[in-house]
Amino acid sequence: MRVRSARSYYQLPAFAQNDQPREVTLQVAARRLNVSQSIVRRMIEDKILPANQVVVCAPWQIPVEALDSEAIRKEATNIKNRARVPQSQSVEGQQSMFSER
Repeated sequence: MRVRSARSYYQLPAFAQNDQPREVTLQVAARRLNVSQSIVRRMIEDKILPANQVVVCAPWQIPVEALDSEAIRKEATNIKNRARVPQSQSVEGQQSMFSER
């Protein structure tokens, strides 16, 4: 009753659950980009993906419009594909630690 009264007094609209969110969490962003959360975190740290936190250690708030950007989607895919490429190097004459079955 108090919330209703305050909303009425300050002429605030009621919460509309069907409204699309303008910001999403790190987990939702990773799902939408089809990458891991660590890739999204790396994109935030590298200033590729805009995001903010209300306070330190608070959940990341990532704008939905950034996730819909083609440039962000391409970068996420590129990082994902780079992570899949094995980084092994063979040196001439070096024996493998693993059998070649």
